[in-house]
Amino acid sequence: LQHFRIAHALLQQIFQVVHKSKVGFLVVYIVTIASFPICTEIGYAAFSGCTSLSQIYAPQCTSISGAAFYSCRNLVSVDFSMCTTIENAAFSGCSTLSDLSFPICQTIGSYAFYHCDALRSILFPSCITIGSYAFVYVL
Repeated sequence: LQHFRIAHALLQQIFQVVHKSKVGFLVVYIVTIASFPICTEIGYAAFSGCTSLSQIYAPQCTSISGAAFYSCRNLVSVDFSMCTTIENAAFSGCSTLSDLSFPICQTIGSYAFYHCDALRSILFPSCITIGSYAFVYVL
């Protein structure tokens, strides 16, 4: 098995990214920038532990499942402008995220941004429900 580094993955025909054990390629761990223009859902633990991921662009994604980006410690920039639901621990341990804007998100699960130590700006103008410990160890 040969490993190589992907600097930017643009996957235009992906509608759903499922749990990482079901993803059909192993390079998910070395992607630094991922772009999913028409993806509507990110599945459970899909990018969990992907330490090289720094940017994710999924403007049509409406749901981010639990632990989807758990411990992606170099994740700096996210674009989920259509996201309405962020499930439990989705971004837990993403220690370099600094600014968050989810304009239409209504639900934030427990531990969703737990230990996101670098967060400085948080904007969730449509949020109705925030789970337990969603922003513990932030700021």
